[in-house]
This record gives sequence, structure tokens and C-alpha cells, in this order.
Amino acid sequence: MKRGIAIAGLVLLLAGCGSGESTVLDKAAPARGFAATGAAEPGTDQAVTDQAVTDRKIIKNVSIDLEVADPEQGARSVERLADQFGGFVSNESLYRNGGGVDETTFARLQVRVPADRLAQFLDALKAGAIDVRSLDMSSQDISEQYSDIEAQLRNLRAYEEELRLLLAEVRDRPEAKADDLLTVFESIRQVRGEIEQLEGRQRLFDSQVALATVDVTLTPSEAVAPLAREGWSAGSILRQAVRGLIVALQWIASAAIWLVAFFLPVLIVILVPIALVVWLVMWIVRRRRRADTDDGDEA
Repeated sequence: MKRGIAIAGLVLLLAGCGSGESTVLDKAAPARGFAATGAAEPGTDQAVTDQAVTDRKIIKNVSIDLEVADPEQGARSVERLADQFGGFVSNESLYRNGGGVDETTFARLQVRVPADRLAQFLDALKAGAIDVRSLDMSSQDISEQYSDIEAQLRNLRAYEEELRLLLAEVRDRPEAKADDLLTVFESIRQVRGEIEQLEGRQRLFDSQVALATVDVTLTPSEAVAPLAREGWSAGSILRQAVRGLIVALQWIASAAIWLVAFFLPVLIVILVPIALVVWLVMWIVRRRRRADTDDGDEA
């Protein structure tokens, strides 16, 4: 009843003498507030609150560091497990730490798995690892934000429906102006944009709630590390000695290359002009001495 009165009032305002874009926008705005306060039936808010309490929206995040024999093979196993549990790997990277004989490979994966199967997935990860180095679990309750989005969507959809009813009423009036129609169209477009934006956030929340995020780090076992750093090993000492010899030979070779390719040309460029100047001075001096000697002999 109230909605019909509001729409009738808006139609009369649009049909009134001198009604324009500002009048339509100013008078259409109360319909939005009307939809927010009058659209819900008694007891609806309480029902929504009770449902929100029982249907919590929880985003679950897990970070786990596993010790494995081979991180690259372990990454393939994690991919198979994710597929087995109805999830997928959203990001994966392999990186190496150190160099030469001390090089170690690590793997990192971000896995999305159904939240209701998270515990089973973690148990399967632990079963395939040598050891669990660390495990961090966190959860974020977004029930309040989600309920707020739902309330905004209900209000906006009711407002959009009333605008469409208003548009139909204006179209049916012979004295309706094009500016009035354009004003209502613009209001509908703006409301539709807000609805789509909120629906996008709602879909994102639904995805985050339905699929838990698991960040998996695969660390190589100390038993298969390239070189053991604890204790004494003749093999490791020999490798270090050979590596030191190679480094020394590389340094000597680098120094020789620098000497031949850089310092020698620089010395040539610097010394050749100096040598030419010295030779020219000595030639002039000798020439003068010879001239003086010839003059003395003639005397």
C-alpha cells in the first residue's frame, strides 16, 4: 500500500508543470529509503539474524612448511592431492638457495581446496612428508560484512524494481517528457551498477569461504642436502679444497686477462706519446750538439 502511494506521488510529481531532472532525482530518492524500511515484513530482520548466526561465513587460511626428500617431486604430489580433494594449485614456484655444491631447491605452492575437506587434505600432506616444520592456521569471520552486502542488495533490488515500475508509469502518460524518461533511465543504470558491484564482492566472498587457501612450502631434508654442514667429512673437505683451487686459478686467469686486455693497452696509450716526446727532445739535442761540433771544427 505504501509502495503504491509512493509511486503515485512520484508519477504526479513527474507529470506536474515544470517538472525536470532535478525534481525526478530528488523525489525518486525517498523510494530507496522506503524500500529499505517498508519492504521487509515483521520478523524478517530477526529471521535474518538467526540465520546469520547458524550460517557463519568463515575464510580459512593455512600456512604449512613440510620437510621432503625432493621438493620438485613433492610439488607434483601436492598437485595430485589437490586434484584428488576437489581443489587446484593457484600458484607454484621453485627457487634455489646457494650455489655450486651448496645449492638447495625449495618449492612453494598455493592450493585452494574445499573448506569442508581442509582437515583431510592437511592430513594427507603430513602423511607424505618426512616432517612438519611449521603449521599456522587462521580464520576470518566475514559474516557481518556478508550480511551487510545481502541487506544492501535487497534494498537496491527493491529500489530498482520501483524505478522500473515508475518508468512504466511515466511511459504510459501522454504528457511525459523525454527528460523525465532519461532521468529514470539514469537512476536505474546507477542502481544496476551498484548491484553488480556488490554481487561481485559477494561472489568473491563465496569463493573465499567455499575454498580454503593453503600455502605449502617444501623444504629439502637435511639428509639429502648437497653438503652436510655438521660433523667432519673427507669428501666435503676435498670438494672445498678443489673449489678453492678452482677459485684461485680463476682469479689468476682473470688477472692475466685484465693485464693483457686492459692494463697493457692503457700503458701503450700513455707511454707511446711520452716516448715520442723524449725521442724528439733527444733528437733535437743531438742535432744541436752536432751543429756546435761542426762549427768548432771550421774555426
